[in-house]
Amino acid sequence: MVVDADFAAPFDDSTVDLANAQIAALRSREVSSGVDPRTHYYGLVDDNASNNFMRGKAFAIPGTPQPDTVASGPAGVPNGFAGDRDASYADWYGAHELGHTFGRFHPGFPPAAQDASDPTFPYENGCISKPDNKYVGVDTGDHELGLPTAALPGLTYHDVMTYADNQWLSAYTYQAIMTRLLEEDALGPPVA
Repeated sequence: MVVDADFAAPFDDSTVDLANAQIAALRSREVSSGVDPRTHYYGLVDDNASNNFMRGKAFAIPGTPQPDTVASGPAGVPNGFAGDRDASYADWYGAHELGHTFGRFHPGFPPAAQDASDPTFPYENGCISKPDNKYVGVDTGDHELGLPTAALPGLTYHDVMTYADNQWLSAYTYQAIMTRLLEEDALGPPVA
């Protein structure tokens, strides 16, 4: 759904907090009206052709299932930003911020750009595989957009929770989010 933001440019470090407050209020109204309370909400903020970039942020990184934790982030044409070569960087940026709402932390890569808040991340340099290259990413492509299916090398692609180029979901992050989804599902169906 598209809603008008209740904040205006120019953006600063507090803008994402305003975006998250608006998304949280919207979520609260919709859950009160019958939307499944296990639904995660994420706000995309148009960067206006890179003129109004808003840094993304999750409201929190919950240690337990809390699907009411919202996040927001920017959307726009990447122009090579973070190694992205498709039509928008909102895909990996949104995956990163939603990862936080599922309790995921930063692996600490690259070290100069990110503190390591996930000390158990198992792959060196934030990659999606160990040096044995056991794991690769699988991009199914998009026939309508002319994007082919591709295997993404595990030592070239980095986990979505990093700040590195060429992002994909590692098996480690996938399993952790799947576990959290199952925990959230156990919270039960919406109250009638």
